[in-house]
This record gives sequence, C-alpha cells and structure tokens, in this order.
Amino acid sequence: MTTSWEKRLEAVRDECESLEPKLRAVAKDMGEYDSAVAAKTRAVHVSDGGKDQ
Repeated sequence: MTTSWEKRLEAVRDECESLEPKLRAVAKDMGEYDSAVAAKTRAVHVSDGGKDQ
C-alpha cells in the first residue's frame, strides 16, 4: 500500500523530470544571450572625458 505522501513525492519527481529538458533549454538560451550582451557591451567605447594620459 502506497501512502499519500509517497504518491505526492512520486508526482513531484515526475513533474521535475518533465521540466528538466525545458529548464536546460532555457539555461542554454540565457547563457547564449548573456554572452551576446557581454560581447556587445565590450564593443562600446566609453570616453574618459578627455582625461587620457
């Protein structure tokens, strides 16, 4: 006989397993987006207001 908390734990496990590929895809997409933003940020030249030495 399976208790109610065991059933709930199984349901949570199953839900987490179903979310794993989606969460991995989002992490990959966000990592790529962060890299692209960082590259664009590095490309911006900021003047030091004429204080070049």
